[in-house]
This record gives sequence, C-alpha cells and structure tokens, in this order.
Amino acid sequence: MTDPGDSINEQGFWQWFLQNEDMLLRHTHTDENREDIFDLVLNALHKVNEDLTFEFGPPQPRREFIVGAGGIKSSFPAVLRLQQAQPLLERWAVTYFQPRRNPISTIAMGDLTINSMNIEFSLLSRDTEIELEVFMPSYDDADSRYKQIGYLFLDQALGEFDVETKVFYLQFFATGDPPKYERVPFEELPERFDELYDRLNGLSGMPS
Repeated sequence: MTDPGDSINEQGFWQWFLQNEDMLLRHTHTDENREDIFDLVLNALHKVNEDLTFEFGPPQPRREFIVGAGGIKSSFPAVLRLQQAQPLLERWAVTYFQPRRNPISTIAMGDLTINSMNIEFSLLSRDTEIELEVFMPSYDDADSRYKQIGYLFLDQALGEFDVETKVFYLQFFATGDPPKYERVPFEELPERFDELYDRLNGLSGMPS
C-alpha cells in the first residue's frame, strides 16, 4: 500500500484510495496487518483534515466505508468536501458522518465501563431548540472520560450530525442527582428525539 504523500486535498485522498482499492477490499478485521492498514487510511484522511475518522464495514458485494468528523462540528465541512469530491465507487457504499447504531453497545475507556442500559436522559425544549440532559452512573465532571463516553453514546443513538446540529444545550449529570424533569431510559432517545424535533420544526404528519 502506497503512502499518500505529505499533503493531499479531497481529490488526492480519493485518488490514493482508488490506487489501493484492491488491498482495502481484501482487508478484514482478522488480518495480521490490520493495524498497519488502519494507520495508513487514517494518515491519509488526516492529511485532508486531522479530525476525520473512518470505519470499514464487513466484506460484502459493496463494502461500507464510513467517514466521520470525530464529533467535531468545525470539521463537518471537511466531510462534506470529501463527499462532493467522491468519484464513482462501484465496490463501496460510502456513508458520511457516523450513523446511528442499534443496538447501542457498551463503551469502555481504561477501567471505566458504562452500559447504555444504565443511562437515562431528560429531553426538553425551549422555543424551537432542543435541550438534552444525560444521566450516567457515578458521573464525575473532573474525569473527562465520562463526557467522551457520553458523546460516543449520543453518536450511536442519534448519529454525529444530529448531535452537533440539532442539540442546542447538552449537559451530563450523575444518575444519583435529584431529578428535575422526567427521566427516561436511554434506549428511547432516538424515537423521542425525532418526534420532538419534527414537532418543533412543524414536520409532524408530513409525508416522508
């Protein structure tokens, strides 16, 4: 697999991608050189924008390639530019921005492990703006891992685009904090969030 060079733009990334397409398609999660391949792809993306992330789906007739912005809103334009520059890829299904996941997985960072089944949320609104409070077990504001895990859970539940563009206010709390509003199991967030967003934006009842 070739190195993309010192500096590339969006078109340069796709040119490099196509040059190495056969190698990328043959790659599986059990390959011995999996980490080396991942590092090369990530290195190529970071030469376009240092916040970009990616995932490969399982080998299929059209393999999924997901490009995200790492949940960093200022890097969303870089993802959109990659989308605009994308050439015809007959053997790939490219998804832009981290999509929603179902079911939502357990997340661990070091010795800290949190199960989504133990998370609750309060969903509020102010005029047309959505406010979201997330309650996590033993949440400690001084430990940055809690917020990192919280954002990863939200990206799984709502997708990173909706988290960054449709949530006006977001705050994390411990599950032991006294409730001020209705608190709901985290697994209900996608459906309730979509219903509230559609209602606030006058989309309820519109044909899809």
